[in-house]
Amino acid sequence: MYIADVDLLFAKSVLKYAPLAKKGAVEAISRALAGARQGHLCVRVEDVTLFPEEVVERVDRTSGPFAKPLCLFGDLLYLQKNWIFENRLLKELKRLSEPLPLLRLSDEAEDLTEEQRNAMQRAAGSSLSLITGGPGTGKTYMAARIIRAFLKENASFRLALAAPTGKAAAALEDALCGMGGSFPSARVATVHALLFLKPHSEEVEKKLPYDLILVDEASMLDARLFAALLASVQVGTRLILMGDSDQLPPVEAGSLFADLLDLGLFPCTRLTKWLRTESRPLLELARAIRDGDKAVALQLMRKESLQGDFGFSFLSVNQIHERIWSFVKERIPAHFSQRPTKEEIRQVLEGFRILSCLRTGPLGVDALNQKLVNQFYRTAPVGSYVAIPVLLTRSDSSRDLYNGQTGVFIKQKEERDGVLLTEKDEIVFAERTLPALAVAHFEYACCLSVHKSQGSEYAEVLLLVPKGSDNFGREVLYTAATRAKNQLWVVGDEATIEKALERSSRRQSGLIPNALQKLEFRLRQSLGVRQSHLAPYF
Repeated sequence: MYIADVDLLFAKSVLKYAPLAKKGAVEAISRALAGARQGHLCVRVEDVTLFPEEVVERVDRTSGPFAKPLCLFGDLLYLQKNWIFENRLLKELKRLSEPLPLLRLSDEAEDLTEEQRNAMQRAAGSSLSLITGGPGTGKTYMAARIIRAFLKENASFRLALAAPTGKAAAALEDALCGMGGSFPSARVATVHALLFLKPHSEEVEKKLPYDLILVDEASMLDARLFAALLASVQVGTRLILMGDSDQLPPVEAGSLFADLLDLGLFPCTRLTKWLRTESRPLLELARAIRDGDKAVALQLMRKESLQGDFGFSFLSVNQIHERIWSFVKERIPAHFSQRPTKEEIRQVLEGFRILSCLRTGPLGVDALNQKLVNQFYRTAPVGSYVAIPVLLTRSDSSRDLYNGQTGVFIKQKEERDGVLLTEKDEIVFAERTLPALAVAHFEYACCLSVHKSQGSEYAEVLLLVPKGSDNFGREVLYTAATRAKNQLWVVGDEATIEKALERSSRRQSGLIPNALQKLEFRLRQSLGVRQSHLAPYF
């Protein structure tokens, strides 16, 4: 684990209150902050005697509030806030472990796979159930069938659909509608909006008034949001968490969706059957990346890469940028003689996208977007329309705009150079158009970070893997590969890709090791179990 200067400064400032601390305490406490910055809820320590009681609280699951900045639970060292999140999560899991009366869903299931029938059955009798699977395994189709079955059982069922980001929530709604699922009574929102969770707030004000809550892209839920979501579920509500546990973990702390799946205490359906008939090479690549199979993954990348233009060794940054431009200008239809139609705008949004593992640096998102936008505008004929994909970076409830929403910035080329906003410029969203000057917080999105691409799919993807990308593990490669529906090109340093394939970005928590030690029995996959299986925690 990499320990930065800020971690050492934190440890030294904490240990000012414990002048008699043992040698080695600075490094051990530095690891706690370094781990937290990298998304771990806790770090395992070898010598528990290093930590002075002035600054480190010894706790168990029944401990009350404490004011010290760190705590030690067995051999796991936590920052105080992460211990609070994990304990709150366990408390809510215990509450939701009580099974519900089994609903006899009337939906015909003959056309479902066995995996899908199991998912529907488990959701019918559980307060909390989980559905996971890779791309093309039918998660969204399964969600539509479950919702339809619940509404057939009771047309007045109160339904909420949510996702961690506005983009993912909109994608879920669009996908359900595209499958013939019309659910006009459903509330569709981000998880934050659904919970009425204010910035920096950790408590939900009241339970949610829904009979069924379905949350997509659950792998993106961090510890704070996960605990708040579970706390909002009232008795009798069925909560279904759906996602791909092999994708990147949340930006903030935790890998709790994956932890819950591994824990095996709640009904879980793993969809493994590939239902799409196209893009078999992409499926093979995604599986090889997921399994850390370097030989197969690299062989497939070479086979599908831009042979003759790119390889796995970098040229100079300028040469790479030139080749990216010559490649991208053929795939992003940025210039139009007339104002682009709805179909042309859709193509700008969904047809092709560059993804980078890094935000900064010569091949990071910021530098590439600036260069590409300037190139698009500079090469556009005067009088033509330039159409550039954009991403909102902050929600605006007064205009019903949400963080992560995508649109297309449209500007007519004028004589002067430079992409300056004017009163004529517009941003086109799915259902409406707004003046660009009225949208305060957006960024260009010719290139997206792999993190921000979650919840989206594109026909073609060009993935950039600069040096340093391996810090995100194989999950960053897997997430990027599963954004592409038809074609994927990978541009990167072979050593960096190999190192990424060798490591995982899975975060550590106290959920699994202590659960396996303390639980007296596990919740069986059978719906006949009628016992609380988390009681030993408390």
